[in-house]
Amino acid sequence: MSFDLDVFEAADTTADLMLTGTLRKLLRRGYGVVDVEQSGGASEPFDAGYGTTGERSTRRWEIRIAGAPGRTDFAGVLAVRETGIVYGADDPGGRPSRRWYELLPDCVETVKVLKAHDGY
Repeated sequence: MSFDLDVFEAADTTADLMLTGTLRKLLRRGYGVVDVEQSGGASEPFDAGYGTTGERSTRRWEIRIAGAPGRTDFAGVLAVRETGIVYGADDPGGRPSRRWYELLPDCVETVKVLKAHDGY
């Protein structure tokens, strides 16, 4: 069974569909995306100042790749950490937030292959 990007996009909970955009880019460039898994997922409160509480959350995404342009034998995993912070989570008025994504060190070999092929 092949990876269905449309099904994934319908369920993508990342900000601005960041993960879907990354997957589209990989597929368009000829990489074989096999699967995407979310693991972890922790949330913890923190003191956001001015008597409010914020919320910090993290999730780990693993994108499994099988096949690269010119290297059908290639297999690797892109590991991405998604971190989100909501300031004033207990304030019903405004909930300013920030979200960012980082490639994790355990996928350095996969990143080297991606960069070698097209500077991904």
